[in-house]
Amino acid sequence: MFGQNEVRHKTNSPGYLQVHKIFYTLQGEGPFVGQPAIFIRLSGCNLRCTFCDTNWDDKNDPYMSIKEIIEQVHYQPYSWSPPLIVLTGGEPLRQNLDLLIQSFYARSFHVQIETAGTFWEDYLKKYIDLGVLDIVVSPKTPKIHPEIYQHAAAFKYVIEAGHTDEKDGLPIKGTQPTYEVDGVRVARPRPGAPVYLSPCDVGINSRNKRNQEAVVKLAMRHNYIAGLQLHKIWGVE
Repeated sequence: MFGQNEVRHKTNSPGYLQVHKIFYTLQGEGPFVGQPAIFIRLSGCNLRCTFCDTNWDDKNDPYMSIKEIIEQVHYQPYSWSPPLIVLTGGEPLRQNLDLLIQSFYARSFHVQIETAGTFWEDYLKKYIDLGVLDIVVSPKTPKIHPEIYQHAAAFKYVIEAGHTDEKDGLPIKGTQPTYEVDGVRVARPRPGAPVYLSPCDVGINSRNKRNQEAVVKLAMRHNYIAGLQLHKIWGVE
């Protein structure tokens, strides 16, 4: 989308969700890296990140009932149960996920939500306490919701060489078209929470190499977890 997408606001239709795609793949980054997973990519986002290279929005994306989504999940070609379910976007918490997560809980699936951290709903705490849900937040704004800050299982950051803070090694470059400048610090992680770094893929090999080297250096200096966007290397979605 590269910051050109339409900004979509929060909705509250618990029985139906706008879905861009449901597919079976490997989780390419973060705490579940390498694990087979069914991704439910929900449509729409409230942000416009300039480096976002994921197609997650189409005006023709259908609204699906919870039953239809569950049926699509069971059509995926996994041969073991229960698999990991990844709710992603766009911004998945833009829509009401309560009934969907409840359905997965009833089927003993484990759910990961990938979010930028700007939204929170109280029902999420119930599923976190039950051990069925992990929230992985990739901050894109200077502030995230305090409940996300408190309950996130892990924090992820995209690293671009030359645009990190000397003190903590984390980004100081804004992600939105209105403040894509240095000095805009995205929200920092909760003390003690796992922090995962990935190099920014800018499509230029020499710059990508510098970004990868920066991830290695920063992870070793600040005790973060270095990674790559392995789904791109593996050639999977």
